[in-house]
Amino acid sequence: MSLPLLLLAAPIVIADIYDRRIPNIYLWVLAFCLIPSLSFCGFGKLEPLIFFILTTFLMSFLGMGMGDFKLLSIIGIWLNIRAGSSLAFFAALTLAISATHIVWMAIKNRSIPKSIPMAPSIFLALSLYLATQ
Repeated sequence: MSLPLLLLAAPIVIADIYDRRIPNIYLWVLAFCLIPSLSFCGFGKLEPLIFFILTTFLMSFLGMGMGDFKLLSIIGIWLNIRAGSSLAFFAALTLAISATHIVWMAIKNRSIPKSIPMAPSIFLALSLYLATQ
């Protein structure tokens, strides 16, 4: 699953930056790459996964787009399969990097942005998370 994430990270980030939406075809490819892991390992522990999905769902009510919600859900399920994963730490990294992105855009443009592309923040948080594992 790491290889499809690595290969699709650039097109997803570029699409999110330019169009502010993540095409479903990229998310479908990631979901199909997740199926073998799910069939052999299952979903992992259910409590952290439910908490992560509920947190992500709450973020969608606060303005996060559905493409970002689907991307975070796929990554959360994949991380939950891995032994020793901390979805709470990944969620905290994602929120911290997104907040840093907002502050950086506010300083650069001298106004608080109404929306930001979250895919760069998600993949930066994922790379930092995986680097600490």
